[in-house]
Amino acid sequence: MFSLFNFLNVIGIVAFTISGSEIAIDSGMDVFGVILLGMITSFGGGVIRDITLGIFPPSIFRNYSVLLLSAATAAAVFVIDYATSRVREKRAVTDTAVNLLDAAGLGIFTVTGTQIALYTGMGDNISLLLFAGVCTGVGGGLIRDIIARRTPVIFVKHVYAVASMVGCTVYIILNRIHVRRESAMLVAISVIFIVRLLSTLYKWNLPRVGPRPRH
Repeated sequence: MFSLFNFLNVIGIVAFTISGSEIAIDSGMDVFGVILLGMITSFGGGVIRDITLGIFPPSIFRNYSVLLLSAATAAAVFVIDYATSRVREKRAVTDTAVNLLDAAGLGIFTVTGTQIALYTGMGDNISLLLFAGVCTGVGGGLIRDIIARRTPVIFVKHVYAVASMVGCTVYIILNRIHVRRESAMLVAISVIFIVRLLSTLYKWNLPRVGPRPRH
């Protein structure tokens, strides 16, 4: 049965694959690099989560259909970008689309990652639930940025990891008070999505210290 969980997971895979592929293209990678980085962005956090939860082999390696979906999505992004590389207005449109997809992927993967931890019987371990949710949401992007030699967005982007933690906490609370699972998932995803978009729109950031001058 194609449940809401599976549907959201597919949307998250497509969203993160596109955002990862666009960053690979911006980094000057070839078609193989674009496909690989798109897939890593989608599955990296989930692999770390599954290893932490003792799921061997990680679930992604037992689901060939989503691997093919991610690879096909990344290849499509490369072809479209190649065909429209001379369109001047494309950059602003692409940046907006990547931000929206990244926010959607973050929300979906955070919540589905938390739910997978609940499936494994870890409902009483709040810290592990938070780790599973946030790791699933930001882990792939962290690996992506390291490979692309960028400062990971979770350390500099507008309350990125914090948005994931807030949404994960909301989902855990709703689960504890026995809110219907589908409703709880949609509420938590919406919270993360809205926080990410508002933080981007209003430039919300956590406090930081500027770089010190070197003598």
